Amino acid sequence: MQNSLTNILFIVNTLKRRGAEQQLFSFFKFLPPSIAIHVFTFSSNREDFPELFDYRRVTIHTNPHAGTYNIFRFLPLLDCFRREDIDVVVTVGLGAALMLGRVAAVLFNRKIIYSTLNTFVNFNRLPRVNDAYFDILNKGINNFFTFFFHRRIFRFLPNSEQLAAMVKKSLKAYPVQTLYNGLPLNELSGKLGKNAARTIEPILSEIEGRPCVIQVGAIDKNKNVAFTLECMRNIHRHVPDALLVIIGDGPQKPDLEKRVEEYSLSDHVHFTGQLGRAACLALMRSADVITLTSLSESFPNVLLEGQGLGLAAITSDVGAAKEIVSHEETGYVIPVGDQNAFTEKLQELLEDGDKCKAMGQKGKERILERFSMDRKVDAFMTMVKEDMRRLGND
Repeated sequence: MQNSLTNILFIVNTLKRRGAEQQLFSFFKFLPPSIAIHVFTFSSNREDFPELFDYRRVTIHTNPHAGTYNIFRFLPLLDCFRREDIDVVVTVGLGAALMLGRVAAVLFNRKIIYSTLNTFVNFNRLPRVNDAYFDILNKGINNFFTFFFHRRIFRFLPNSEQLAAMVKKSLKAYPVQTLYNGLPLNELSGKLGKNAARTIEPILSEIEGRPCVIQVGAIDKNKNVAFTLECMRNIHRHVPDALLVIIGDGPQKPDLEKRVEEYSLSDHVHFTGQLGRAACLALMRSADVITLTSLSESFPNVLLEGQGLGLAAITSDVGAAKEIVSHEETGYVIPVGDQNAFTEKLQELLEDGDKCKAMGQKGKERILERFSMDRKVDAFMTMVKEDMRRLGND
């Protein structure tokens, strides 16, 4: 095996503009320029994430065969391996990317095969034993690889310690190393274009001088924005000038807009709709508290962003939230659905500006130290170099 890293192939299920894919795109931008980045996707729709398809550093290989269980989906992946001289293979997520990606990598004698994991729930329909994280087929493949292919390096790279514990419990002999999501610090101070600035100027004027809560994400059942609205309804009696800014769109938005009117909160709740990333970060920068009230999450990147901008954070205890937010130091982590506790802590921060700012500052320092994209890329590159050196010495 050569000693220098030249080509990495990332195998993904789809390329949609979601948190996991956006994290991957940011990761690409921070990889050393000497590395050629290849992406194989089992979907072929470039309209889902056009920025990634247009990014010059990345060569994207698509799959023209539709259908989840279409066996021909495997052929374009094999062809990709035939044409490209790949040093490191990284499968992203579960499903076909994980299973077929690792099989193809072994068939083509690739030595370093990593699998990043970013979800706490395995939705594959195959049976599992004792609620294991992996289904029977994937567990069998994992054990087969580690038993028979000794001169290869396989690693699972979950993006949180909690997820790592789930994976280790399911596969006790398989190498697992946590690789946290990273925050691109250069984006935090990004400049606004003229159109974006005009879009958010009226909202910024509403925020100025008022204690402000901001929530970012889809307005759907899982994100549970209605929960935040109910909290603000109670808080308004004690903090009458408080403002809630909701960035995003979704099926529950019309219903929530009606509730805002019913609760006489029209001057205290602002729905922005979907915003570009720079505009979203600019509004977050002007707020005091970032909230997350989801019923379930894996690794909520919005908590990284909010704290990276100096906001105190209040979040439901979902996914890796307690690893991102240090309870009672940079914010509060509240049991899911505990509206009284959530309301109490949110009101406390809106009333006590000094405490809110102190938590926000501690959160910013903690995020910059532990969760920067530079740190993630450094950890990844160190791991790759050590594994390449190890194989070269065998």
